[in-house]
Amino acid sequence: MEPFAASEIHVKPQLYHKRSPPSPTISGNNFNLEINLLVRHSYTSGENIIEDYNFGTRWADKYKSLSCDIVDRVLSATDFPYPLESVKWDHTEKILENKDDLIERILEFARTVQKVTPPFQDDDTVYVRLIFDKQVSVSPQEFELTKARIVAEQNENRAQLLWGIVYDQIKGLGHGSSSLNEEFQWLQAYIVEIVKGTAYWSMYYDENFERELLQSLVEQARKEFRSLPAVRMMQFLQGVHLPENESTDMCSICMERYLPGSEAYSMPCSHSFHFDCIGTWLLKNPSCPMCRYKLPPMESK
Repeated sequence: MEPFAASEIHVKPQLYHKRSPPSPTISGNNFNLEINLLVRHSYTSGENIIEDYNFGTRWADKYKSLSCDIVDRVLSATDFPYPLESVKWDHTEKILENKDDLIERILEFARTVQKVTPPFQDDDTVYVRLIFDKQVSVSPQEFELTKARIVAEQNENRAQLLWGIVYDQIKGLGHGSSSLNEEFQWLQAYIVEIVKGTAYWSMYYDENFERELLQSLVEQARKEFRSLPAVRMMQFLQGVHLPENESTDMCSICMERYLPGSEAYSMPCSHSFHFDCIGTWLLKNPSCPMCRYKLPPMESK
């Protein structure tokens, strides 16, 4: 079933200027022009509305003034899913008969920012966003199914995007002066930060999904972090039981005694060190700092 066949398409223009709000009085000079084309499906059922953005393209260049040819090239250069005619301009009932009518509307709208105070400079940018809103009426049952699909797709896209960000961060670890333990603690805190910071992306906030997303990203990060060559070397180390009530031997890396309750690890050569100390050392040199015993080489994942 094709729910869009009898639907109207409305063009909703938005305008931005990077330095100051646009002024209603205008005539113009140098500026960068950036046009964004967005497709939005607005599904309605009674008073309920859910919006689905499923296409966007951007085109930008620098011009001293606007013209029909410029805007026509912008529109023609995109693989847009809708015909650029038979649409309604925002707050009007008249249907635009062809693309020329649409271009003229865009020019009229964009020219409303050609005179601002202070004047445009060469590095100023005007953003013209055109939202092609296809309004679709559906039954209550179909509306709920559509909402569930849109929310699920948005959650999946967000999870994939955040994992890509986390993955890039993991690949940058293991080369600094921080210990492995410190780096993983930082990574966990970073994941919490970006999950909370992007919660507003979701159309409907779901506490259970946020919790599951956080848990999933941490588990994926832990698995990927452990695959780093420097981290995998730690599997050759053995934990050392230290007395809880007294100081014992000295770590030969930091030259400090093990405090009660400290975490120490022994290499196969039997030399022991603080966990953080030997972790940092192995990031730089896969051998014992005392006797130069070399750990077996690790293959990169």
